[in-house]
Amino acid sequence: MAEALGLAVLAAGCERNVRLADKTVPTVTVRPVTHYGVALDEDATPEDVAYVLLRALRDDVNAASDEDRRRALDVQFDLAAPNAITSALRHQRLTRDEAIYQVVTHWAPIVAYYVDNFDFDLATARQQLAATPSHVGTDGQTVCAVVVPLADPGGDERAAVFLEIMLAREKAGDRGAAGSSNGKEFWRVVQLQFETRRRPPQAALPLLPHSLTP
Repeated sequence: MAEALGLAVLAAGCERNVRLADKTVPTVTVRPVTHYGVALDEDATPEDVAYVLLRALRDDVNAASDEDRRRALDVQFDLAAPNAITSALRHQRLTRDEAIYQVVTHWAPIVAYYVDNFDFDLATARQQLAATPSHVGTDGQTVCAVVVPLADPGGDERAAVFLEIMLAREKAGDRGAAGSSNGKEFWRVVQLQFETRRRPPQAALPLLPHSLTP
């Protein structure tokens, strides 16, 4: 059974997180972007988006400075699916931007144990990554998942897992306001989950210091 982690980080409570008070919380707008030489426009595939996300997560975990981490986070915010994320968290006492911030800034800690698996180029990624057939979800959005095989860093073949990157089609320019779309849609990331009953050791999941100054 898949274990959802990217959105579950907020499920424990419904109060606004006071730790957000001193953070710069960006407003995520769906638009065409280019990162790591990959154009993520309406023609980009789920695998293209997943590749850029994995590169950004690796750079985030391995960041040598706050500025390096900020740049990696900026890429991750560009890849977020704002409507799908906020729809899933609509019962939380968070603003739209706060909910997205909470989810996105937990992606790197979730996969930190496995980032050595993410050292590949786009051609290799397109061979290794596989998207499930897209379908219309319960909220009416088109969704799919990209499956990423992950080897255990400790060398235990029995501990290999699959990371599922859940994606949704989001309207370009959409900030949650009606009529803001120009008709184009983009694949964007909703959450991450492991396809396994066994999670990495808790000690191997460091909480990254996302205490970036404004």
